[in-house]
Amino acid sequence: MSALPEVEARLAELETTASLAWWEMACDSSEATSAAAEAASAAMEHLLADPEVAAAAVPVAETALEQRRAEVLRLMTAGRQRPAELIDRVVALETELMGMHSTYRATCDGSELDAAAVDRVLMESIDLAEREQVWRSARGVGAAVDESLRELVRLRNQGARALGHRDHYAMTLANDELDEQRLYGLFDALHLALDPAWTAERELIARERRTALGLAVDAPLMPWHLVDVFGQDPP
Repeated sequence: MSALPEVEARLAELETTASLAWWEMACDSSEATSAAAEAASAAMEHLLADPEVAAAAVPVAETALEQRRAEVLRLMTAGRQRPAELIDRVVALETELMGMHSTYRATCDGSELDAAAVDRVLMESIDLAEREQVWRSARGVGAAVDESLRELVRLRNQGARALGHRDHYAMTLANDELDEQRLYGLFDALHLALDPAWTAERELIARERRTALGLAVDAPLMPWHLVDVFGQDPP
C-alpha cells in the first residue's frame, strides 16, 4: 500500500504550522517568533529530505489524479535531499534575513521610519532633500543583509549542484516544472511587444512626477522622485 496519503497528511500539518509561524513573525518579529518560524521550517525541510518520504511518491491508483499527487510529492522532495546540517544553516539564514527585512528602519533627520512612513514620504513629500535622504536610507537594507544573503546564495547553490543542477535557480525552475529557455523566450517576446507602450508610459510618468515635484521639464528623473523605494508602483 502506498504511504502517500500518510505523508501528505504529515506535510499538510507541518506546512500549516510553518505558514502560521512565518505569519506571526512577519507581524511581530521577535526572538520568540523568529525561533518558532525557524523550528517549523526546519521540521518541514527535514521531513522532505527523508528518503522514506521521497520513496512514498507512488500513486495509490493508476488514475491521472493519483499519478499527479505522486508527481507533486516527487518534485517537492527532489530539491530537498540535503545533509541535515546544510538544511539547518539554510533555514537559519532564511529566518534571519526575513527578520532583518521586517525590523529594518530607514532614518530621516535622526528619526526612524517604518515602511509605511517611507511610502508616505515618497508619495506625498515635495521636499527633494527629504525624499533623497529617505530613499537612500530605505535602500540601506541591502548593505545590512549583504553578508548573510551571500552565504545563503552560496549554500543554496552548493546543495543544488550536489543534486546535479547548475545552481539553486535552475533547480527551482526545474522542480516548478518551468523550462528556463521557454520562460526567457516568453520574457523576451513580451519585452519586444510591450516596449513601445512602456516607453510611452514611462515618459508620461516622468512628466507627471516633474510636475508634481516642481522640476524643470528637462530635469533628470532620479529614483527618489518616484513614489516607492524600488520604482515599481504607478504614481
